[in-house]
Amino acid sequence: MAESRSNGAATILAGIATLLVVVGVGTGVYALVGALLGNDEVAVHQTVAGDHVERLPASVLPPSSVDVTIRIRDASREQRLLAAGRDAVVIVPLVTIMWLARGLFRSVPDGDPFTAVNVRRLRGIGFLCLLGLPAVSLLTTAFEDALAATTSTGTILDTPFGISEAGPLVGLGVFALAEVFARGVRLRDDVEGTI
Repeated sequence: MAESRSNGAATILAGIATLLVVVGVGTGVYALVGALLGNDEVAVHQTVAGDHVERLPASVLPPSSVDVTIRIRDASREQRLLAAGRDAVVIVPLVTIMWLARGLFRSVPDGDPFTAVNVRRLRGIGFLCLLGLPAVSLLTTAFEDALAATTSTGTILDTPFGISEAGPLVGLGVFALAEVFARGVRLRDDVEGTI
């Protein structure tokens, strides 16, 4: 009974991962087609130093910075391509992670998730979380900077930058799980070799 529940949960998770892959690919295609065929409006995310914020009550302290979104109407082809690149940089690794997770979940109902293929899948997810997500932050910032440079907003704006600690921490956890799977594969091979 517990095994069928586990298989059912794995099937549901594989279905969710498949849905996320389809949504991610669809979003990427939509962004690319919009950039190439003329999505007239794009947005760029910037921050404004708090000392540029006006009209606050005397008892309110201004923040150090405020997140703002610049709406670019009648975007040029260059601006549309920069926005599409910014979006693709985020979509590609996330779709890849979901694709690898999908394969992992689909292997559970087969009865043997401790395989070398799943070890590679887990290591791929770990690598993407540990190094890929911080690289995404850097590339997204580069695209945002390039896109902001095409506007006439002046020099009071800056691109927000931040690397979430969650990605590398999750990556380390997934690498640890990959090593557990690798150990399981070796143990199974040792047992099968002695029989």
